[in-house]
Amino acid sequence: MEKENETLSLYESVKLAICRGIYEGTWQDGERIPTERRLTETLGVSRITVRKALEQMEKEGVIERTQGSGTRVTLKCEAHSGSMDIITLIAPAHNAFFSRLIDAIELRAEQEDALVLYRQKPDGMTLAQCLFRIYEKGLRNVILWKEGMDLPPEAMKRLCALGMRMVLFDSTRHTPYADAVTLDNPDAVRRLIECLRARGCRRPAYVGWDAAEIDSVPERENAFRTLCPQGTVVRVPYLYHSRPEDIPPETRRRLLEQTASCDGFLFGVGELAAALLSSAESGPRRPAAAIGGAPGVRETDMLILEQDFPGMAEKMFELLKTQNTSGSGWQAGTYRLPGLCAFGMKGEEGS
Repeated sequence: MEKENETLSLYESVKLAICRGIYEGTWQDGERIPTERRLTETLGVSRITVRKALEQMEKEGVIERTQGSGTRVTLKCEAHSGSMDIITLIAPAHNAFFSRLIDAIELRAEQEDALVLYRQKPDGMTLAQCLFRIYEKGLRNVILWKEGMDLPPEAMKRLCALGMRMVLFDSTRHTPYADAVTLDNPDAVRRLIECLRARGCRRPAYVGWDAAEIDSVPERENAFRTLCPQGTVVRVPYLYHSRPEDIPPETRRRLLEQTASCDGFLFGVGELAAALLSSAESGPRRPAAAIGGAPGVRETDMLILEQDFPGMAEKMFELLKTQNTSGSGWQAGTYRLPGLCAFGMKGEEGS
């Protein structure tokens, strides 16, 4: 038995070595990889071990072997048969919504008898490198909240072809290599503006982060500009996102000056509302709304539209199941879920 386990470990190591070469671009899509004999010499293992590794890779659709033509790489982005015993979550722990996201994912995982592993990208390592390290550990199901981290499409393509199943959270950019689940941001902005108007607000100001690299940030701002073309837009430096209470007085004064003629606020995120609203009000309180609540906000009469984290977790698990079903005809898509009315909206939405 020991010898059998040792052989299994050896052929898996050979398979990983070849997969690493494919991931790193040593062999491109359609290119031939070295012969069994050359791989035997290079990796220092028996030909039987190499052959077993190649047979497994062929079953997984990573390579194609043709008599007389050799073994070629096939970067097919399709569903791969697999289990959902372990789900890896990569997300920014400093984000105000992190705990709510992981709670929803863990609750949904319990229903599947699955384990959730949390991983934060180490400093000095790219996101692509972090994902391949996860792949090397045999983990195939990933829920990824990039929050502005760069992930080249070519890296996603190779990870998908090697059998990694990925769902992107809070991502609006379509990619053929992973599903994406996000709040319906244009709908959320529209609904909040309608509620503000129901409170008599006609000249709202939009306050959001200046982080264009985070998909939801420009999308929410653009939705506001479309609905309120004459509206005021104020951007707050994203460097304060982990501690919005540290936003300097000068920035708060600028907010007050730029919104002096406005009769209400729409905050792109709740934590900005909690940090800035009190300092922006020197007279009667103006109507305000926010996407997502935050400590200190829920106790006010602010209009809040929450992200449906349980619904998003349900959708992400549904998509991972499809990606784990060979022959399902899976094609990557972007799925927008409506927000939940909360804290002041229920009586006013649709007025």
